[in-house]
Amino acid sequence: MQIRFRNPFIAFSLGTALLATTSAALAQEGLTPLLPGVTTGIPVGALPPAGVYATDTLYSTTGKVKDNHGHTVPVKVANYANNLALLWSSPYHFLGAQYGAGMMQIIASHGADSRDIGGRKTRDTGLFNTIVQPAILSWRIGNALHVSATQTFYLNNGDFSSHNGVRDQSAYANDFWTYEPSLGISYLHHGLDLTANLAYDVNAENHTTDYQSGDTVYLDLTAARTFGRFTYGLLGNVTKQIEDDQQNGNVVGDGNRVEHVMAGALVGCQLGRYTLKVRYLGDLRTRNDVDLSTAYLSIGTRL
Repeated sequence: MQIRFRNPFIAFSLGTALLATTSAALAQEGLTPLLPGVTTGIPVGALPPAGVYATDTLYSTTGKVKDNHGHTVPVKVANYANNLALLWSSPYHFLGAQYGAGMMQIIASHGADSRDIGGRKTRDTGLFNTIVQPAILSWRIGNALHVSATQTFYLNNGDFSSHNGVRDQSAYANDFWTYEPSLGISYLHHGLDLTANLAYDVNAENHTTDYQSGDTVYLDLTAARTFGRFTYGLLGNVTKQIEDDQQNGNVVGDGNRVEHVMAGALVGCQLGRYTLKVRYLGDLRTRNDVDLSTAYLSIGTRL
């Protein structure tokens, strides 16, 4: 059973002390809506058979901030999150594609330590922006190739706080909307899963801080093979911000453009009606962001 879902980025929030006391460039205002590499290990090009599916994912994200030159900034991040995702794979078709829809909500214990640059250490529990996918269209091309187009919206809700017009270190959610179209391609044949997922984030302005995070492109890659009940695979991600961050209409720093190159692996197992997956991705290259080290444990089933 293939379970298709998407997860948002629950990576980190850096605070007032960091923004005020260091010139290190940070990816976007606080955190990119989509966690780089989060859709790896999922055949996003194909919807599963008609039904309602639930997936619960536990994951941890840790690392230190890297500046525009790849140098380490003494700010540590450690987040532990739970994401509940629901997917409706419908029996209906539109424009020749199977139609689906989904939504998800994340709650996390998120921490940041900026004491080495004169800040503070915080750990809080909060909700990330609710993610809604009103339209998932999946076309089957031939016997093995599947192509999907997905429309995703990150609602302007969740836990956010600021001080004197600056995002607070304990803030968790983004205080703006994000629109995220994506294109997935999956080749599924005799247990082989070759998948690429290309997503594009368009971020609205944060009117509390007058900060505009630049558009960002993500490419997640999966090469996996299933043998009986077990699945093994290799994972990869390339993330690149293609527009500068701006505040009050001016470019922030040198643009604060995030970059990631990541690699990892997955192991999965079918346990009756449940699908269990363990994934890990680590950064090979980071600019203007946390050098992510992310481990996932997910379990999914058809309801």
